[in-house]
Amino acid sequence: MSKFYAPLIAACAAAVLCGCQSVVDLVSPPSNPNPLAWVPPMPASVGPMTTTGNRPLRPDDRVEVSVQPPSQAHGFTASDTIDALGIITLPYIGDLRIDRLTTSEAEAAIRSAYVDGGIFQDVNVQVICPGMIQTQRVFVNGSVRKIGPIGYRDGMKLQETIIEAGGLNAYASGTVIVTRGGVSRAYDLDRIRDGKEENPVLLPDDVIEARESRF
Repeated sequence: MSKFYAPLIAACAAAVLCGCQSVVDLVSPPSNPNPLAWVPPMPASVGPMTTTGNRPLRPDDRVEVSVQPPSQAHGFTASDTIDALGIITLPYIGDLRIDRLTTSEAEAAIRSAYVDGGIFQDVNVQVICPGMIQTQRVFVNGSVRKIGPIGYRDGMKLQETIIEAGGLNAYASGTVIVTRGGVSRAYDLDRIRDGKEENPVLLPDDVIEARESRF
């Protein structure tokens, strides 16, 4: 009886081993001299996050609006809370709706209201939402001189963020990994510096890891 089943058992064992080999082949990254080449691309942002990196303003957000003509004369700062209709009230122009805009978009809308309304020929506008800034950070780790969170600013970029973290330390390779929403992408800081690679705009909660050199 045992002689009858022996070939069958051997055949089953071989099939299982072949199956395991196939699974290993499926989950292993493809062979490539660049170990980072298989990293998937960063996901595209949607909505207002694409251009500014901030969530839209919304009712009950308190905003601080700084309005300053280039001449440094007659500038002012106003604070207001966005009401249920998405409106704030500003000197000289009155009510203006800014909900559903990011802070950068709100700055552009306020500037247009002052210039198009003939209040100022030109004006610099800054909109700050303290409640938003307190919760927005990027996180830097790896081969930098200062590891830890950095407060997020609208439009902040990778190269400048590494500088803000004290720059790369002596063990850094120059490769920096940005992880967003569980997806990672590698950047070469030397190529960014030379203008051969994009200097990406960061978003809140991005994780930046400066890779250590292997040598």
